[in-house]
Amino acid sequence: MTSLQTPSWRVDSGGGAPAGPSPHHLVRESWAAGWALSGGPLGGDRFTAGCLAAQDLAESYPDEHTLIEATLQIAKLEGTWARVFADREDVHTHHGPQVTAAYRALAKATMDVRGEVARFRRAVANAQHADIRTAATAAAVRLVQAAVDPGRPEYRAAVAALRDAISAAVGTGMDAGLLVAGPREAAPPPDPRSDADRNSEAAAALHRIIRGNTTDVANALTRLAAEEAQDDADREDRAAEQADAMVEDVEDATSGDSERASALLGDETIGSSFLDGMVSAFVSIGLRQMAWVTAGDGKVCGTCTTYEDQSPYPAIMVPDTPHPRCRCVIEPA
Repeated sequence: MTSLQTPSWRVDSGGGAPAGPSPHHLVRESWAAGWALSGGPLGGDRFTAGCLAAQDLAESYPDEHTLIEATLQIAKLEGTWARVFADREDVHTHHGPQVTAAYRALAKATMDVRGEVARFRRAVANAQHADIRTAATAAAVRLVQAAVDPGRPEYRAAVAALRDAISAAVGTGMDAGLLVAGPREAAPPPDPRSDADRNSEAAAALHRIIRGNTTDVANALTRLAAEEAQDDADREDRAAEQADAMVEDVEDATSGDSERASALLGDETIGSSFLDGMVSAFVSIGLRQMAWVTAGDGKVCGTCTTYEDQSPYPAIMVPDTPHPRCRCVIEPA
């Protein structure tokens, strides 16, 4: 490690060139070295911003003897968090699309969209419900709940995709917890859940997605029926065309690109499982108090800000991930 006891970048008395590396060069080297020690991914906005900040400090405090060592240690800490975030993002990137694909295959195999749309349109035409929204909700429940069929291979495949996602997130969270806690002689604790527990957890996650998709379909039916009601002039001539368009839109909302529940709620499940893994890792090495940590920028929601303000929490009281794409983590308090 280069010492700053006698700064080597000073110009000599004769006004010659610097005798050694500039402060910028030294802190850049220290930042990169500390980051590399963490195992975090080199490059990216977080790495660059930290390096630039360290260079500014070197320029402002050229005689500060501890700057190089401090830069290395801060970079190591920042790199550790970058690694945690990168590892978590890898789980989302790999398993999220698999969950979505499995759910959409289940929806396509089990939901009679054309039949349910026809039934819904008759109910609206005959005023069988108090209003369009009530009719749409009834139709959505009948349609989407058909996916709850444990005997179908598509249902089992969706549960398996979620089980794999949860297990990967928990395991990655455990590794992250031990990494954040610092160097200790500890291995990730074994997962205490049985296969039946894992399947039950994954099935519960799938049912949350199904409920979310039910709401989305009810919203779509309500919107489509309301749009038709505004255009009564050619309604009889266009009835078949409108029915086909409604079928197409609802199919897209259940098994096509407009289906959102599997991506959003699958993401939330992965995030919660990652935090569960971190909690398990902290507890396994004797840590009992955890702090909620937000990203600290203008995108943080009010709920997560409150969780951070109310920290620390006992291990059993750490909040669940409150929404999809939550960027928050926990650390030992």
